[in-house]
Amino acid sequence: MSRPDYIGSGRFRVRYWRLKDLRTVFDNHIGPLRLLAEAFGGRGLLPEDWKVVSLRAKILIAMSAVLKRLCRILPILVDFADSVYVIAIKR
Repeated sequence: MSRPDYIGSGRFRVRYWRLKDLRTVFDNHIGPLRLLAEAFGGRGLLPEDWKVVSLRAKILIAMSAVLKRLCRILPILVDFADSVYVIAIKR
């Protein structure tokens, strides 16, 4: 298992974990997990921001919402999400 990578610099620096590594860490230290897509098409493209974003961002938010719904049918799509939620149950 590798450590998280860092993307960006300064206050925009984010920690990035590969999904494989998230699965390993949670499986080994917490318990069974489930990954849910938070957003597609860019970090921070969330429906909560709809009123304050540009038309382009609204289109991306709508596309992201469609892809999140498709994840229910095709869970493999989570692997292409820009951000995910991890749900784990402690053993």
